[in-house]
Amino acid sequence: MSSRTRTSQCCYQISHWTILPAKLQIRGPQGQAILPAKAFEVIKQLIIQPGETVSREQFVAAIWRGHKDVGDKALNQAIWQLRKAFAETGGDSEVIGTVARIGYVLQHGVTEAADLSAQPRAAHNQPWWLLAALALVPVATVVWALKPQALQPTPLQQRPVILSHYKGAEETPAFTADGRFMAFQWDKGRGLPGIYTVDLAQTGSEPQRVSANDEFGASPTFSPDGSQLAYAVINGKDCRVKIQHLSGGTNQFIDNCYGESIVNTLSWSRTGNQLAYAYKNAKGGISIKGYNADNAQFSQLSAEQSDFDDYPLVWANHSDTLAYASLKGGLGNIYLRAKNGRIRALLKEPQAIYSLAFSPADSHLYFSTVWHSEVTILQVSLKDGSISPLSFEATPGRIAVRPGKQPQLVYPRYTSMEQLVKLQPDGTTKPLPFSYGRELYPLYSASQDKLVFFSNKSGSFQLWTAAADSEFASKVADISGSAYIHALSNKGDKFLLPVKQDGDNYYRLYLGNFDEQPLQQLPQINYSAKNFSWGVNDDSILFSSDLNGHWQIWRHYLATGIREQLTLNGGLFAQDGRNNELFVVKPGGGIWRLSAGQPAELLVKQLSSLDWGNWLLREDGILYLQRTAAADLIKLQSWAGEQQLIASLPPRTIKTGRSMTQLPDGSLILSMYQSKEADIVAIDLAIP
Repeated sequence: MSSRTRTSQCCYQISHWTILPAKLQIRGPQGQAILPAKAFEVIKQLIIQPGETVSREQFVAAIWRGHKDVGDKALNQAIWQLRKAFAETGGDSEVIGTVARIGYVLQHGVTEAADLSAQPRAAHNQPWWLLAALALVPVATVVWALKPQALQPTPLQQRPVILSHYKGAEETPAFTADGRFMAFQWDKGRGLPGIYTVDLAQTGSEPQRVSANDEFGASPTFSPDGSQLAYAVINGKDCRVKIQHLSGGTNQFIDNCYGESIVNTLSWSRTGNQLAYAYKNAKGGISIKGYNADNAQFSQLSAEQSDFDDYPLVWANHSDTLAYASLKGGLGNIYLRAKNGRIRALLKEPQAIYSLAFSPADSHLYFSTVWHSEVTILQVSLKDGSISPLSFEATPGRIAVRPGKQPQLVYPRYTSMEQLVKLQPDGTTKPLPFSYGRELYPLYSASQDKLVFFSNKSGSFQLWTAAADSEFASKVADISGSAYIHALSNKGDKFLLPVKQDGDNYYRLYLGNFDEQPLQQLPQINYSAKNFSWGVNDDSILFSSDLNGHWQIWRHYLATGIREQLTLNGGLFAQDGRNNELFVVKPGGGIWRLSAGQPAELLVKQLSSLDWGNWLLREDGILYLQRTAAADLIKLQSWAGEQQLIASLPPRTIKTGRSMTQLPDGSLILSMYQSKEADIVAIDLAIP
C-alpha cells in the first residue's frame, strides 16, 4: 500500500487502539483522547513506516517545513502528547519507541479499520491529557483528583482558534464587555513582563503596551465601559493595584494587593463598577477588598482569616455576584457572594482551584482544577452544584470568557517544557540526553550514582532514575494517584514518596528503595503535610504542616512515630545542618538558621518563598537561587557571609519549588524551561 493511500483512510488499528485522523482522536479500551493536529501529523509519519525509525530530521522536514528551531521543540511536545494519550486510553504500553539521538519508531503493526463507534464512551472512561510545560503549576504537586464517576460527558471537542501568537508567553487574558479588545500579560523573555492590549476586530493589529517599561504587570481587568484597565504592579514582595485610563493616559494607584499569584487576583464588576482584588491581611491570610470606582469607597468582601487564601476571584457578567475560592493548604470551596453580602458554598467537596470564569449567561462557573493528577477545565452548575467537564484542553493559567455574539472560552496554551539541564562548573549548560518529557524535581543519589526525578515520558508522571550522562532512564516505581515532591535520604538509598488517592484528605507517605521492592506505607502521618526532607541521620523526616493552624516545621521519627514541632514563627521547608543546626525557609522567604539557645538568624534574604527548595547546604556555604528581572542568579554565600556569583541564567527559566541538585563534580542539575512560550487560544461556547 502506498503512503498516500495509507494516510487517507478513515481509521487505523495499532494494537488495541483505533486512530481516527479526521477526528483528531485516539480510542482505546480505557477511553478516548482528542489531540492537536500536529500530534496527528507525527503519528501519520509513523504509520507510513511502521517498525522503521523516523528521524527527527524527517519529522521536521515533513511537518514543520525544515524549521529546526520550531520543529525540535514541537516534536518533543507532540511525542509527549501521543504517549500520554496511548497510556491513558489503553494502559502502559510503549507504542512509540525512542531511538537515541536519531528519532522514533512505531513498535506495533498497523492495519486499516472502520469507524464503528458513533457514540462517545462513558464519562468515567474519558481521559484527559495535559499540554506540555505548565508554567505556573507543577502537575506532580497537585493535591486532589475529582471522582470520575461524578462527571458527565459534555466537553467541547473543537480545535482552538489562536488569539495571540507572539514570541514569548502571553497569559492572563481579559476582555472588554463587547469582546473586541483583549488585555493580557506578555513575557517576552527579556525585561519585565508587561500588560498589553490588542484590538481583535482589526486583522493584524499590533499589541499596545499599557504598563510602564519598568513595571512587572499582572492580572489585568477592564472597567465596564472599557475606558480603563486595572492591573497589579509587582515589585518583589510588594504589589499595588493600578488603574490606567486608556484614552487620557492618566493613572492612579489605589491600594496594596497580593502579588505572588498572577491568576485571577483582580476583577472589575460589569454591573456595579466595583473592582475586587486580593490582598495579604494582617493575620497572614489572603482576603478580598472592593473599590467602588464611582465614589472611591473601599469595602471588605471576604473575612480576614489567618489560614485561608481567598483567590482566584471573578465577578458575574450580569449581576453583582462575586465568586471566589477560599483555600487552605491548596484545597477549598468556591463561594458566591451576593450584593447583600450573603455567601453560599458551591461545591460539594473540596477541590484544588486555580482559575475562575462565569459562563456567558452566569448559569455555570468554569474553573481549572485537577482530575486524575492533571490540570483541566470543568464547569459547575450554580443551580444544583453538579460538575461536568467543559473542555479537553487543559491549562493551569487564567481562563476567561470572551463576550459577543459567539462567546468563547479563552485560556493560554503552553508549549514550553521543563527539561533537566546540567550547569557545569565553567558556567555552560547542556540538556541531559535522556530528558525528552517533562522532568521535574531532580535529586542526586550518592549510593546509586544516579538522578532521581519525576517525568511524564511514559505518558503519566512517575518516579524515574538515570545516570547524568546516560541516554536511558528507568522507572523506579509505578504511582497510582496524585504524587507530591519526593525526598531522598542523605545516603541516597531510600526515598519518601507522598501520594494522594481519590477520596483522600491527606497524602499517604510511602518509603521505597532501589531494589524493586514494594513501597512501604507509613501509617502514622494522617494529617496535612508537605515539603519533605530527611533528618541528618536518616532516622527522621522533616516537613511543613499546619497542625496548629499555621505552617510550621515538624519532625517525625520513623522508629517511634513520635512527632515534635521545631518552629514557632512559621516554616515552609527545612534541612538539618551540622552541629544540630536547623535551616528553615519561612513563609515570607529567606533562609534562617536555628541553633539551640540562640535567636533565629537570617542568613540569606534573597530567596523567595516560591523557591522554598531551590537551595543547597554545602561545606563552603549555602548555594541558592535569587531571581531578578534580568536573570535567574545562582549564588554561593559562604559561612562567613561572602557572596559569589556562580551562574547567571535567563530570567524565569528555573522552575520554582525544588528544582536543583548537585553532582560530585560540582555540576548542578536544574529543571528548566528551555524557553517560555504560551499563546492565548479560544474555543466557541454553546449559545443557550
